Amino acid sequence: MGERKGDGHFRWYVACAEDAEAFDAAADTRAEALEKGLDKYGTAPFFLIEADKMVPDFSVFDAERLLEEFAEHNEMCWGEDGMELNLEAEDRESLETHLADALRSWMRKNDCIPPVWCVADARVIEQINACAAGDEDRAQGAERP
Repeated sequence: MGERKGDGHFRWYVACAEDAEAFDAAADTRAEALEKGLDKYGTAPFFLIEADKMVPDFSVFDAERLLEEFAEHNEMCWGEDGMELNLEAEDRESLETHLADALRSWMRKNDCIPPVWCVADARVIEQINACAAGDEDRAQGAERP
């Protein structure tokens, strides 16, 4: 597995636990996330997390291997010497970039980009213990220590 890569945009998330399986309610501010957390969890404890969400790594293509498989699959098209390609490094990189861009575009179009299951980096992890007495008390109980 590769290095965790984030999108470089820290946002606030709400989760039921510090090591939650998924993070909800992406918000630009702590206050927005707090409100979403109070709406979702009511008086139950929850976590606010300011984090850089992990994003899929689309650099998974190997141009050499792909072109070899392509040539083998279509060997009847090339003659007895096979497919003759003398690619420079920039040609391979260009093909790999185009394929990664195509996969990213296809996944976005088909709504396949995953929800926030993991974060690449977290700046703030804060437990919120809301109170059952009402909105005013809930807000007081949710203030930063």
